[in-house]
Amino acid sequence: MHPYEDIEIKFSGLRPGEKLYEELLADEENTMPTHHEKILIAKNSFQFSKENYQLLDQMTESIQNCDAKQAYQTMKLLVPEYKQADNDDNQIKIKVV
Repeated sequence: MHPYEDIEIKFSGLRPGEKLYEELLADEENTMPTHHEKILIAKNSFQFSKENYQLLDQMTESIQNCDAKQAYQTMKLLVPEYKQADNDDNQIKIKVV
């Protein structure tokens, strides 16, 4: 399928009530209620420690060295909620455009 050929695309702009961006919350993050039952406010409880900065440095080094296995291991330490997909073979796939 090709945009503008097989399907018409119209840009209508932002409509009333639409969000400019979406935020995802980690399992450990809490929310606070608002006046509307379906609208919540994120209450971020994450504190970035010196250890996390060191892990980020390790992850950066692993990526620069093309060591995908080490990068994944470091990411799992940084993001405990990360769940490896069944088809995830620890290979970083790069598409050059």
